[in-house]
Amino acid sequence: MQGMTDEDIQKTRQDPAQAPLDEKDRAMVAFVMRAIKNPNDVTQADVDGLHGFGWEDGDILDAMAHAANMVSASILMKTFKMDIAC
Repeated sequence: MQGMTDEDIQKTRQDPAQAPLDEKDRAMVAFVMRAIKNPNDVTQADVDGLHGFGWEDGDILDAMAHAANMVSASILMKTFKMDIAC
C-alpha cells in the first residue's frame, strides 16, 4: 500500500486523478486503471501523454503487465473460491 491509508486507496479507485501521488505517478495509475477496464479505448495519444511525463514504453508495458497479472490472479481466486475466508 506504500503508506496509503484505506481511505486513500478507496479514493484512488473512485478517481485515480485524486490519488495521493505525484503527477507523473498519478498519470500512470489513471492510465492503467482505465486500460484494464477498457483496453480498446486506449489510443496512441494516451501513450504519448505518458511519454510527456517521462515514462518510457518499457515502464508502460511493465505497469500494464503488473495490473493484468493482478486481474488474472483475482479471476483465478474467485473461480476456485479462494477469496472466501475460511
